[in-house]
Amino acid sequence: MKRIRLIVLLSFLVIALANLAKAQSVPFEIFGGDKRTTLDLLLIKSLQGKGATKSKFLFFSRSRVSLDYNETKTANLPQFALTEALSYNIKALKGFSPVAVLQTFNRGTFPKAGIQYLKLEPNFTFFSWSVIDLAKDPSVDVFILSRFTPKLTEKMKLYTQLELLGNFPSLDTNMNFTQRIRVGLKFDEVQFGLGLDLSEVGKENFTNTTNAGVFLRYEF
Repeated sequence: MKRIRLIVLLSFLVIALANLAKAQSVPFEIFGGDKRTTLDLLLIKSLQGKGATKSKFLFFSRSRVSLDYNETKTANLPQFALTEALSYNIKALKGFSPVAVLQTFNRGTFPKAGIQYLKLEPNFTFFSWSVIDLAKDPSVDVFILSRFTPKLTEKMKLYTQLELLGNFPSLDTNMNFTQRIRVGLKFDEVQFGLGLDLSEVGKENFTNTTNAGVFLRYEF
């Protein structure tokens, strides 16, 4: 049963990769930790405008699967997350833009809307948004992705990435925080190194989990 689930989840990611094949750069990461393995496919791309010009619309897409080593028939089941976002960017807002987000998890699908910020340079990326769930009892999500890749030699770069996620519910329920850290080397389209995923869940007293390991990332 575990093998069947793994094949299905890998097939899902391959299909997602095929759908994004026309993009200039589609990074795919495999992270093998001490508690679970994660598969991550992420795209940030300006849509094509008329002729060769870029559209004011920016598309964000992410497909993520987590496979726990302690999976049973009823516990620690594979977790998947799909995030699709569309923002409208104009120079007057200097990197800020309105954004609409649709997220799908094992537990359901959630439409969200809010404000996004993007700063994109050759060796530095800063991407973030703050969105509110368009539900009866909405929660606020804060997402930050920061990447820095300075040149070390002609063919090698340092690869560093920090990802922060926070969920703040409107009801008196648990908050959720996630931090993902990657440090390694970059050779053209290939990146590899050490990684650490941290998560905290709670309200006053938090439950912490860690997943430390190595990552391999390739930009198709």
